[in-house]
Parts: sequence; structure tokens; C-alpha cells
Amino acid sequence: MKKLTISLLAVIVCQAIALAQVTGTWLDARFMKKPMHNVLVVPQFIDNQQRVEAGDALVRAFSDKGVGAVPASGIIHYDSMYYYSTLERKLDSAGV
Repeated sequence: MKKLTISLLAVIVCQAIALAQVTGTWLDARFMKKPMHNVLVVPQFIDNQQRVEAGDALVRAFSDKGVGAVPASGIIHYDSMYYYSTLERKLDSAGV
């Protein structure tokens, strides 16, 4: 009975998500004044290859729009721990 209830609940949730629609958008002029620049692209994938490919694709997309972007894979090594000051120096040296 418990499995049936969980399965039924999962089906209802999936249907609700599938039927969801965007009905409006919100814009605040305070956040639209300056164009973006010096963007650090940090894709969140467990697989390193996917992370690098997604980062490179996003950097290309930003570059096509004239926005300077840097992939995090060239700055941050995901198998290491960083102190904030070390990470801040790395980002400063990359121009981000």
C-alpha cells in the first residue's frame, strides 16, 4: 500500500510539473542598468568532461554576445579545497 501511495504521489507531481506554464515575468530596472561583464562560468556537473564542455559552451555563448567570460575549469581545480583569499587571488589574476 505504501509503494502504491508513493507511486501515485510521484505521478501527480510529475503531471503538475509538466502542466506548469510561465504566466508572467518580473524585471527590476535597478538590476538592468549595467551590461554584464567579467562573468565567471561555473557549471555544476559531477563529471569533469561535462563540466568543461558546458563551461566552454557558455563562454562561447557569452563571447558571441560581446560579454567577457572565463570558465571556472581554468581557474578552480575541483579536487582541491581553497581558502577564500586564495580563490580571490586566482579570480583577480584571471580578470574576473
